Parts: sequence; structure tokens; C-alpha cells
Amino acid sequence: MLQPEDVILTPNARLARTLQLADTQQQLDQGTHAWARPTIQPLSVWFRQLQVDAFIAHAKMPIPLTPEQARILWQRIIESEVFAGQSGLAKMAEAAYLKIHEYACPHPSAWSKSMLNEDQRAFVRWALAYEQHCQRHHWLDFGGFLSILPSWIREERLSLPSAITLHGFHIEPAPIYLQAFAAMAEVGVNITHQATPEPTPCDTYRLHAFPTIDDELIHAIGWARDHIERHPHQRVAIVVPGLQQQLDRVEKHAKAILDPPAMCLEAPSIPSWHISLGHPLSKTPWVAQALHVLKLSPHKIHQPDAARLLASPWVKGMDDERAERHRLILWLNDKEPYWLDAGTIIRRAKSINAHAFTRQFSRWHSKRLGSPTRATSNQWAEQFQEELTSLGFGFGRTLDRVEYQTLQHWHRVLEQFAGLQAAYPTEAATLSRAQALEQLNALAHEMLFREQDPGAPIALLGIQEALGAQFDAVWLTGMDEDSWPAAPRRDPLIPGGFQANILTASADGCLALAKQQLAGLMATAPLIHASYGLGDDALPLKASRLLTVWGEWVIETHTQPGQAMPMAQASLEVVADDSKAANLEETTTRGGVHLLNAQSTCPFKAFGQYRLKARDHRTPRPGISAKDRGTMVHDALESIWHELKDSEGLASLDDNALQQKVEQHVGDQLNAYLAKHPKGLEESARHLEAENLTLKIHRWLTLERQRPSFRAKHVENSVQLTIGPLTLEGKVDRIDELPNGDHIVIDYKTGETGRSDWNPSGRIKDGQLPAYALSLDPPPKAIAFAKINKDGIGFEGLSDHPLDIAGIEPIEKYKRSPFKAIEDWDTLVASWRTQLQRLASDFQQGHAPVDPAKPASCQYCHLKPVCRIQERRAWLDGEEDKSHDAMLSDGGILE
Repeated sequence: MLQPEDVILTPNARLARTLQLADTQQQLDQGTHAWARPTIQPLSVWFRQLQVDAFIAHAKMPIPLTPEQARILWQRIIESEVFAGQSGLAKMAEAAYLKIHEYACPHPSAWSKSMLNEDQRAFVRWALAYEQHCQRHHWLDFGGFLSILPSWIREERLSLPSAITLHGFHIEPAPIYLQAFAAMAEVGVNITHQATPEPTPCDTYRLHAFPTIDDELIHAIGWARDHIERHPHQRVAIVVPGLQQQLDRVEKHAKAILDPPAMCLEAPSIPSWHISLGHPLSKTPWVAQALHVLKLSPHKIHQPDAARLLASPWVKGMDDERAERHRLILWLNDKEPYWLDAGTIIRRAKSINAHAFTRQFSRWHSKRLGSPTRATSNQWAEQFQEELTSLGFGFGRTLDRVEYQTLQHWHRVLEQFAGLQAAYPTEAATLSRAQALEQLNALAHEMLFREQDPGAPIALLGIQEALGAQFDAVWLTGMDEDSWPAAPRRDPLIPGGFQANILTASADGCLALAKQQLAGLMATAPLIHASYGLGDDALPLKASRLLTVWGEWVIETHTQPGQAMPMAQASLEVVADDSKAANLEETTTRGGVHLLNAQSTCPFKAFGQYRLKARDHRTPRPGISAKDRGTMVHDALESIWHELKDSEGLASLDDNALQQKVEQHVGDQLNAYLAKHPKGLEESARHLEAENLTLKIHRWLTLERQRPSFRAKHVENSVQLTIGPLTLEGKVDRIDELPNGDHIVIDYKTGETGRSDWNPSGRIKDGQLPAYALSLDPPPKAIAFAKINKDGIGFEGLSDHPLDIAGIEPIEKYKRSPFKAIEDWDTLVASWRTQLQRLASDFQQGHAPVDPAKPASCQYCHLKPVCRIQERRAWLDGEEDKSHDAMLSDGGILE
């Protein structure tokens, strides 16, 4: 049993936790209810604590610099001569400086300039400046502490334990630690090495070869699952070299094999596995959301950020207001532009009865407006915490086990961030909000998070985490000759001649390190499996020859791909006829002629959009939407024609007067838009929009000057249409009256369109103008699109007889497909009536098969996840005897 005064040091945190747990279990087994815990810590953690204890005990000791404070100091020094923002370079410099002390390399001031490259000369300058800053402010970083530690120990300036045990060190610590232990032994500390287990002899081992890394991982994890099913009280491990780089891949396969329902979006079960390494804390959902909140501006918030905040489960009141908050997201998408301000969100939240969110967001708004321009890091930490609290962030629901641990790590990051103030001199102690958030995000990104091991029987480990551990069975992956031994990697900031003591910096060192690591791994369990990937034609791989030291290996080559999710196919419910809905009882319905257009494009789309009310709530894009821009064109022309009345009024204006009138009405429309949506456009964007709209409308009115005499009889006139069994509402953009009394129906179009949309024999794409042609009284003699778009200006229409208007063709002379068989206007109108009445009847009778007019009809449809047409098409693509055209001709691909 361990004694309270014992100090046990391990090479990694995982082994320290394992030993602590074993001691706790032993105490409980003996009936002990309270005891003093022995000190069991990773080597580097204990030495850092030793520095802090020395500072607390002796007032004249230099102030210890935390790794985060040291990193900031390095970055400030480097940024004084290198482009700002080189946090990665600061990290490299900090690591090189620590390595120099750990491996007793010569001090950078002693390096001969003739042997240095440009990067190393820069590092020498940075290191000297770094040391000058530390001396000036009486700071001492960890590397500097290690270098003077042996002398401090001999001078008995530190309080040391009576005994230290080194447990699980298959690889010796760096030389500076060995020097420290030697000094401790000189002053009477009993230093002992826990004997490391020897590999269990075995006549033969099994070595598996796989085509790919994925196959290797799938097979190894499947083996672990099967082993635990046969031996439920044992513990197994899978060792993955370079685990940090393969973390996403390992997690994906582990979840698919060990918890398939969770892979299929069901609630995760109690985990049967644990991965030793984690992701950056900034990538965890809770912390990512907290950082997102802190980055919000009260003056300008874009729609995705607003939606993310409203949908957050961690904002207080979410459980009670879930429906209201999601309804607010959809309302903002439909009614507001891409950019919002906090005031708009507050007003809309209040109107939709999201009262809790309104109160909290208002408090956040006030707190955020009171944010200082510059402050110290500890002041920013307090400000950030108050902002999150004012919003009710973290109080939306009870945190689960993982989220609670995430919160603890977040508080640790805030403490580290607040402590950065010590790394700044008084004259540069304040930060802007952007600088503070950048540093906070960097700290959260550098801290790796993994939930604590709940005692899972399957462990997935990196090499360093596996050394010193004990399991019942272990699978070693990545045992190829390219990885064992690894290629040497020298630190680019330290001259090569000074890296002889660093194992990873030379070929001989890498070979020795690989042998030591393999010896430790082979001793982790009595049952060992190993595997490697075969590589590809460009780089074929073989098993590492280092494995032959441990005995004979029987190679088993696997050629079949691994089965990631061993789940039986679920039985599906079969519906005999899923394309028929109940009849629509009310014949007066909303949607106008667009309803019939949708029925023609795809009956299921019309059913989903107008019967089920499954609207398309798309997040708007920056700037004015195409819909709002089209509305401005309509409204500006409506106002202009209310003033001009007819062609004579238009002809009475010269070019300058017409230009001024158009500019005035366009300006009125933009002003009205910005009054409603203050953040909708920047001033420069408003100028461009005004120029664009003015140019298009002026060109259109100039074109209309060339027409024969007419009167704008109706402008934006609401009408009621009776088509088949349905009564629909519509709005006619313009009805012009000619001198002979004939009427022309005009529809402004700012998007792509054409006469082919009025197909009289197939599936009509745009039935709006044809519906007006057969419903208005008196019936019009012509219909036309007024095309006002980026591709040009002009009419495109059909008429009963020649009208002397460019772009409007009489039907008897227009013989392009699909109008070749149409002899006269009455025949054309009759064909439209037949089509539209059939579409209206189909909609009323619930005819709703998934039957798109053409594949392009599905490109932007929001109902694809419901109708599952992509899955159906993929299945049918495998049937060589059934083409897509034949599929559609059958009356619907899912009918």
C-alpha cells in the first residue's frame, strides 16, 4: 500500500490516474473510509509544482512563468520583428528553448554565428531578448528553473520529499531531470526505480496485414469488441501510433463498431471504450458556443449567428421556449436581411412571445454595449464571464457528465487567460477586445479535452499513453518498417551538432527509441496482436524488422474490407399507395397560380408546400435578396405609372427628366427598405443598388417609349381566379389598354424566363399569365413578360394578332416548338385552360406522386429529405433496363 509521504512520478498522466485509482480501490477493499492520498503525478507536472512551491516558500524567488505566459512573451518578442500573428512560430521557439534546457545544450549566446542559419540566428536574438525581459521583471520560466534546479537542490533551497519512486519509465527522462534526481540523491532523497515488467515470452505472435489504415483500425476495434464479449471482466487496449493525427478516424470507427445506434443519431450508450487523447477544447460544443457568444457584436449580427444563438440548448429558458425560438429563427429568415442588429432581434423576440430570451438578450445587449475598449486580461476574463452570465449561457439545461467536465476546463482556461496579465509590462498591459478574444481562443485551442475514463474495458491509446500500462490483451497497429523506427526530426531552431543527446534528432537515436518503446509495448499484456498497412503501389510497406527480436511472427494477410457497422438491415414498412392524399375540402386556397406551377413541376412539391405548409426557410445572403430587388422594381414602376398614366405621359419627359424621376422613385424604395432594415445595406452597397436599379428601369422606360399609343389601365391590380375546382388570388403587374380597346397583360420579370414556360402541350412551367388570359374579363389579346434583368431589356410574349411591339409575336406566325401545332389564339387559350384545370383538379384531389418534370426541378427543392428522390434514383440507376425517362413516364418515380 502506498504511504502518504511517498512521491510517485510517472511518464504520463494516464498512468498516474491508474495508480491513484488502484490505491483507492485497495484502501476501499481493506475497509478504510478516510486516508491521506499519496502524491502520484506525471514527471513534468510535479517539477512545475516544485517551482511554484519554491516561490511560495521563499519571497525572493523569481516569479514563475506559466507556459501560457511564456508563450505570450515569446510571441510579443517575435512580433516585434516578424509579421504579427505568428503564434505557431512562438510555439516553436518556446519548445526549442525548453529543449535546450532539458537536454543540457549550450546556451544560445555561446553558439558560433558561423554555424547558424538565418532562422537560428533569429532564434538567438529572440532568446536573448526573452531572457532580458525575464531578468528585468524578475520572472523565471520552467526551462530556466530546470537549469538551476540541481544547484538549488544542493543548496537545500527546496523542500523535498524523503523518497521518490519513478514508475513506468521504459524511456529515461531528459538529462536535466536525471541531473536533478542525482542532486536529490546527494542530499538524502531516496530515488528508486519501479521495475518495469518484462515481455511475456511467446513462441509465436500473430501479425496482421491490411490493405488500408481504415481496414486495420476496423479489424482491431472489432477484435477488441469480440474479446470483451468473451471475457467481460478483462481490459484490452489498441495502440495507435500518431493517434492525435488520426483521432477523427479512430473515433468514427470506434463509434460505428462499439455503439452503432449512436452512429445512427440515437442516444449514445454507456461508453465501452475510451480514447486517451482529445480534441482542442475550443472544438467542444459547449466552449465553441461560448466563444461564439463572446464574438458577437451588438451592432451587426448576421443571420447564421443569430440562429445559432437562438437554437443553443445552453441559453436559459430553452426548454420552455423551444418552439418560440425556432419560430423566431424562421421568421428572421423570411422577413429580415442577412445582417441584423441586436435591437431588431429583441423586438422580434418580444413580438413572438419569447419573453425569457428577450430579457436575457436585452441584459446581454446592455452588458455588451458597456464593454471597455481596452482592458487587462484579468479584466477581460471578468467581462467575458459577466456577458455569458447575463445571457443565461450555461443555464439552459442540466449539464451532462461530459459537459460538466468541459465547464471545468473552460474555467481553467479563463484562469490561464486572466494570468496572462503578468506577462505584460505596465506600459502594454491592456488589450483590445479582438486581441483578448484571439488569446482566449488560442488558449482554448491548445488545451486538449477528453472526458475522464469511466472505467471502460477498451482503451485506445497513443504510444506514450500506453507505456507503463497493464492490460489483459493489446493490439499494436501501425507496425510497418516506415514507422518503426521513425525518421529523424531535428529541431530547426537548434544547430544540429547540439542535438546529439536528443533521441529523435538522429537515426541511431530513433532506432534506440523505437527499441525502447517496443520493449515497453510488448510488456503491456500477456496477449499481443500486431498489424500494419500494406501501403499502395507508390509506397508499398512491409512489417518492421524490429518485431523479430520478440519471437516468431505469423503473418495473416486480410484482403476483404472491414465491416464497420455490423447491423442487420431493418425491415421497412411497405405502403401500397403513398401518392394519394385526401381531397382538399376548401376550394379557396392561398398560393395563387404559384400553387399550380408547383403542381406541374412536381405534384409532391405542391402537396408539401401548400397542403403540409412545409415552407422553404432559407438563410438570406448578404445584400438585398433577388426577391426584394424584384419587389423594388415592381414598386418603383407602379409609382411611376401612377404618375405617368399612359404613353403620352411617358413621352412628355425628356431624358434628364425621366432620369430624375427614376432616381427619385428608386431612392424612395431604397430608403423605405433601409428604414425597415437598418443593417440591410452599407452606404457603398446602397449606392451600387441605386445605380443598378436606376439603369435597368430607365432602359425599360426608354424601350416603352418606342411602343404605339397605350394606357396603363391597371397597375398591381388584385384579381380572383377560378380555375377548375379552385379559387385563387392573383395580382396583375400591369394591364395596358390599346386605342382599339384590346388589353395586354404584362408581368415584370427580373429573373430568367421565356415563352417556353407557357408550354401548351406538356407540363407548363409558369401558368400565371395563361391563367390571367383565360380568367380576366374582358379577356386580353396578348400576354407578355417584361424582362428587366441582367441579360437585357425587352418584351417576350404572344398575341392574338400583330401589335407592332417588338418581342410580342402573333400566335399564327409563331411556329417554334412547342407552339407549332397551335393555329390561333383561342386554341392556345383552350389548351392552357385544359392544363390548368387538370392541375387544379389534381391538387384538390390530393394527387401527389414524387414526379419531377425533369431532374433539374429537384436541384433547389427543399423537400428532397422528405421525398428521398436521390436515394430512389440511386437505386434505379442500378437497373440497366429502366432509364430515367421511362421512370417518369410511368406516372411518378415513387408512385
